[in-house]
Amino acid sequence: GQRELACTRALVIREAHQKNPSMLGGSEAPNYMVKMRQWFYRFKDRCGFAFRKRTSVGQKLPDGWEDKWRGIVTRTLALRKDEELLEVLKNKYPELEDYTMLPPWAIGNTDQTP
Repeated sequence: GQRELACTRALVIREAHQKNPSMLGGSEAPNYMVKMRQWFYRFKDRCGFAFRKRTSVGQKLPDGWEDKWRGIVTRTLALRKDEELLEVLKNKYPELEDYTMLPPWAIGNTDQTP
């Protein structure tokens, strides 16, 4: 498949400079890189881009992770069946069908790595 490249601030600035070398007075202008960084942040905000740190993949799981994972699953299932939480859901969303277990969308995100 096609290889995806990371889009960094330096890459965007370099591409902008290659397309228009005289942008902001050109690379010989005083404070050129300061101006280019300022331009980049305005450009990013104007276009609605968000630059985020890459997540790491393939991290080593701690010893005993299987037992920790089973514990998380067991506690989550118990919470989904909790009568008090079901009552909160029914009071907040009376128009919903009668649930016997909290639906997945009613559960907040937790860190999946034990």
